[in-house]
Amino acid sequence: MPTLLLVDGSSYLYRAFHAMPDLRTTRSEPTGALHGVLNMLRRLESDYQAADVAYKACVFDAKGRTFRDDWYPQYKANRPPMPDDMACQIEPLHAAIAALGWPLLSVDGVEADDVIGTLAQQAAAQGVAVVVSTGDKDLAQLVGPHVKLVNTMSNEVLDEAGVLAKFGVPAERIVDYLALVGDSVDNVPGVDKVGAKTAVKWLGQYGSLDGVIAAAADIGGVVGQNLRRSLDFLPLARRLVTVRCDLDLPLALTDLGPRPVDRERLAELFARYEMRSWLREVQEGPDGGAAAGRALPPALTPPAQPDLLADDAHRAGYETILDEAAFERWLEKISASPLTALDTETTSLDPLAARIVGVSPAVAASPAASLPPAHHHPRGPAQSPCPAARSTRSSTSTPGRTSPRPPACSGRPRHDAAGFRRRRLEEFRQDHDDRTPRRRAFRPRLDDCHGQACPPRRRRRPRGDRQLSPPPGRCTRSGAGHGPPLGADARTARRAGAVAGRHPRAPLALRSR
Repeated sequence: MPTLLLVDGSSYLYRAFHAMPDLRTTRSEPTGALHGVLNMLRRLESDYQAADVAYKACVFDAKGRTFRDDWYPQYKANRPPMPDDMACQIEPLHAAIAALGWPLLSVDGVEADDVIGTLAQQAAAQGVAVVVSTGDKDLAQLVGPHVKLVNTMSNEVLDEAGVLAKFGVPAERIVDYLALVGDSVDNVPGVDKVGAKTAVKWLGQYGSLDGVIAAAADIGGVVGQNLRRSLDFLPLARRLVTVRCDLDLPLALTDLGPRPVDRERLAELFARYEMRSWLREVQEGPDGGAAAGRALPPALTPPAQPDLLADDAHRAGYETILDEAAFERWLEKISASPLTALDTETTSLDPLAARIVGVSPAVAASPAASLPPAHHHPRGPAQSPCPAARSTRSSTSTPGRTSPRPPACSGRPRHDAAGFRRRRLEEFRQDHDDRTPRRRAFRPRLDDCHGQACPPRRRRRPRGDRQLSPPPGRCTRSGAGHGPPLGADARTARRAGAVAGRHPRAPLALRSR
């Protein structure tokens, strides 16, 4: 039996936009809805690849008013305007769907549900199996012997038995059911205080909405009073939630045959919106080889991204600054370099709580250096440049006061800038604030860190979290005992220098290209 696939594109668009993360291109263009809708279309085609899909179409709501707005001015009045990030994805989404070979439908003055209902009824009358992919419960009224609904996000399939099991009423009573309970999404009010259980009970007892209206005088209680107050609106509510299946569409079912895939257009869109994995699929073709005899234009092929850290040759240029001479030598390199890349080693990924324990500058892809001013490790070497760095920061290390500040780049600019601001604030307070602190100063613990003070604990345990205390005389910061894992400040200075050069050189090399 031939099959017609109908996709509620408007439902797909809204669900994908709100379900997907805020994906963006390098030009900050939103692409979350674009990814989500195309993924659901690919999933639907994959699920029905074995079926005889003779016809298919993706239907979207048209702009402007519909006949339901003329019937009821408050129809969908509770909906907020479409977000700008969603609206700007509609045009490329329509282009991508058309390039995938899907006929695209949008009829002025009516909703996508009415177009889907009309096509489904025409196809069912001709003995064609109809699969409607949507998340809209209103379309459950279309389910019949030849029509079923599928939900690609929840894997739900609703046939006649499925509708009865989910709603408690058969598909031919869905309109009456929705008129009683209302539709908050479309701002169609139902009977006050009447929910799904009461609606199912009344429809089972009185047979239909007309039967419920005829027996309204016999229904007691508060819900009976509410029903009698809603009698004038119920006929209009039933018209509003009914999907029209008698539209005069500008095309016939035979016009919805699958169309050839426009691979060049797809490649252009995937390259434009940085969908690299799909771009590779289009370039390789359906069989994993060349793209079906069509060579893609060279401009559509993104440039190869070299692996900046492909080998370990760059490690030979890493240096750990542990003395005054190395410190002065790197200051001269930074001052003479047209661009310096910086990376920070901090105690946390939270910019508001992070403390800088190391700074890694690089003036080229190699060499790079690590300045560890605040590492705490019993087996670490002496870190002599720290006092020198503080004593010279007002002159040598802050060239902005005497000369133009050298330009710098960073892979994490916000995080690093927050760390430097916090560091400068703490140093300013240490140098200039001689007032008595309002809080008790932290008293360092002296366990077995070779006479050195262990750093304070920055993380507070959650309430109810049981954690064994370390045995007396053992320092949790040196790796022994049962304390939290070692942080960046507990590495040895030499070990930090061995890995720190990897971070600043990547943005520097990317910037140079």
